[in-house]
This record gives sequence, structure tokens and C-alpha cells, in this order.
Amino acid sequence: MTLRAISCTGYCSTVLCVTGVSLFAAAFVATTAAGQASTQTVSQSRGKILIHSVTLGKNSHLVNFVRLAKILRTDGYRVHLLVGTDGGHWDELDKTFDVVHRFPSAGKSETPAIDYRKVALEWSSMTAYEMTVSLADEMWRQCETLLRHPNILADIQRENYDLVISDFVDNCGRIVSEYLDIPTMVYSASGVQVDPAFFPDMPSFIPTYMSLYDPATFVDGAGSDGIIVVCFGTMISHLDERRTELFARVLARFPQRVVWRLTGARPASLGTNTLRVDWLPQNDLLRHASTRLFVSHCGLSSIMEAALNAVPVVAMPICTDGFQNARKLRRVGMAFMLDFKTLTEDSLENAIWEVLKDPRYKRNASRVAALLNDTLVPPREKFLYYVDYAIRHNGATHLQAGVLQTLNTWQLFNYDIAVLVFVILIVALFTTGGVHATFKHSTQ
Repeated sequence: MTLRAISCTGYCSTVLCVTGVSLFAAAFVATTAAGQASTQTVSQSRGKILIHSVTLGKNSHLVNFVRLAKILRTDGYRVHLLVGTDGGHWDELDKTFDVVHRFPSAGKSETPAIDYRKVALEWSSMTAYEMTVSLADEMWRQCETLLRHPNILADIQRENYDLVISDFVDNCGRIVSEYLDIPTMVYSASGVQVDPAFFPDMPSFIPTYMSLYDPATFVDGAGSDGIIVVCFGTMISHLDERRTELFARVLARFPQRVVWRLTGARPASLGTNTLRVDWLPQNDLLRHASTRLFVSHCGLSSIMEAALNAVPVVAMPICTDGFQNARKLRRVGMAFMLDFKTLTEDSLENAIWEVLKDPRYKRNASRVAALLNDTLVPPREKFLYYVDYAIRHNGATHLQAGVLQTLNTWQLFNYDIAVLVFVILIVALFTTGGVHATFKHSTQ
């Protein structure tokens, strides 16, 4: 079996590649349409869809797939999920999906689940190469477990799915769909994309107790100085003690009110202007008229929500695709980028003042928001249309990039050119060595 890369082009946003077609802003779909969708059942199904999500604990990929599944079910589809046990024990999954296929993430059901919040912080201290290798090893381990499982593939084959929606981060879903010959859509992140990523976001949250303090009062009472939102995504809800106290001291120096998502112990240096919360409605806060700045690790959903709501960013990438996303925001002029590893009080304070005082950051953020929000077709309708399109046309292989159809494997991956360059280098090396030896002999 030969697997070929899926090629597509897209905007600076989350997209869905329908074997070559980019769908604008799938993250925008999840953000703007989550409140419209519900998990109601429909009397007559339009088709059966399997979603495969990367398993890195309870991560934002799963959160976004839950939202997309709700949209699909509202439109009449039956939606199943394929996920590892490290991320599959979440009540929302069983409420949302008609069926959840779970396989042991670590190969043994008794193996303790991995705390991926700690893993993400460990990644922050690695080099880009080490982090990529670590992530690839983890996903390969899980994929091998899935493919060797005695029952999962047989169960999937019996379901006769019309379509597989696969996570672009993890190629295992593509392997499964190719092996079982099921049409595939790839949930991608801006055109041709194979970099590891996560989508920091959270589903609707209903407190189990009544709070004595209304956070909306804190935000609405910010006055002309506005608020600063500080959040490092779904997986990273707390920092080490040194960085936590550093952030608390710096944030206390600003006239703005600060809403900071931070779990764990209350920092000793926390200022009276800072509201520490275990969870926050990030998109709603970024949409609020009082929001002046977003301090973020630059996960994909975070940068999309900041861009869509025209909020300037102090970018501190920690792991995976955060570095690429931060550079994108810096390139369009709506972010100031800091190194999380070498962060100091002065560098953090100076960065926040830089973005707050320089009007170019807000102006550029507003320009980007205008571009992203100016769409002919609402993203929700576009997403549903192309899901139905892929099913109607058996995966829409006619929309694949032409090179995938006309080039063989050697040509597609430029192996022929690599071999030619290698031969030239070898010949040059031996020729140069021979000339040097001849010259040395003649001089003697």
C-alpha cells in the first residue's frame, strides 16, 4: 500500500482539506457555530462519518471535533469517534458521538494515563528537533497499538462508513482509511500542513456551584484602561512557581484589569487588579469591547480567536506549532514575540507596554480581522457542504493536486534529484582528492 501526501491550499486560518480542497476556517466554524449546533438525533441519517482524533490527553483537537460533530449530527449525519484511552474518558464524548471506538493508548489497558499537561511543559524545554521527535514517537506508539489491536479495525470495517475525517497532526487516521478504502477528509491547519499542533479552546462550561463573585462585573467595570487576557490553552493551565510569581508581579504593575487562567495555588504576588480563574470563556473575552491585549502561547484556536476579534497579542510559544503561529502573527504586525525559556520581568513588562502603547498592533489586528470575517459563504455552511460533497463523490479524488496523480513516488519526493546531487558530490569529492594528491606528489 502506498500513501501519498494530501495537497491543498488555504487561507491563514484553520481549513479542512477534502482530499485536496481547502475549506475556510474550520476553527471559525467551531467558534461561531458551536452555540447553534446541538446533539439532537435526526430520524433519517444522511450518512455515517468516523472522526479520528490525535490522543494527547483531553486536548483541543477533541474539543474542536466535538463541536464539528454536533454540527454534523444536527444536519442529519451519524458521527462516530476513534480515539485512544488517554483522551477518550471524557463524558462529553459519549454524549456527542453515536459510538466511541476506544483503543488502549499505551498498548495495555492497565497502563496509567499520561499527564499531557506535564508533557507539554517538558516540551517547552526541548529543542524544536527534540520536541518533534518526541511527539512523533508518541503518535507512532499509539498508531502501532491501534493497528495491532485485534478488534478495532474489524469493528470499523463492519460499520461501512461513508467518510473518515482525520486529524492532520496524526497520520494514523489516513492509514486506517486507506487500508479500509474509505473516502477521507483531513482536518488541516492552513493548507499543506503536517506540523504538530493543538487547538486550545474549551466547550461550554456550566458551574456546579454558585459563585459569590460575578466575573462579568470585573470585566465590565474595567473602564477606559480595559482588560488583559492571559491564557496558555487547554493543556497548560498552570506554570512552575518561578514563572507564576514572575507573571503575578509584572501583571500587578499595569492599570488594566487582568483575567488570568491559572489553576493551582494562588501566587503570593497576585495584584488586586488580577482575577485568577480556573477556566475562562476565551473567545467571549477576546470579543469583549474592553479587551486590549492577549498574552498567549499561540495555539491555533487562540491565534484564530485573537485574529477574528482584532486583539493584539504578546506571543510566548511553548511547544509544537506555537512557534510557527507566533511568527505568523508577528509577520502581519499584530504580535510581539517573547522567548518563554529566557523570560524575565523586564522583558515581559516591556513587551506588554510595547503592544499597549503602539497603535500599529491594534491597527494591524483590525485589518486581519476584517480580512478573515469578510466571507461570501458562512463557514458552517461551507463545512457541511464539503462533507456532503466528499461523500457524494467518493472522496472527491478529482480535486487532488495534479502532481499526486501524475508523478511516481521517486518524482513526488524528489528522490531522483537527491540521488543526482549525491552522485555529483561523491564525484567532486574523489576528483578533488585525486587532484590534491597529484599536486602534492608533483610538489615533492
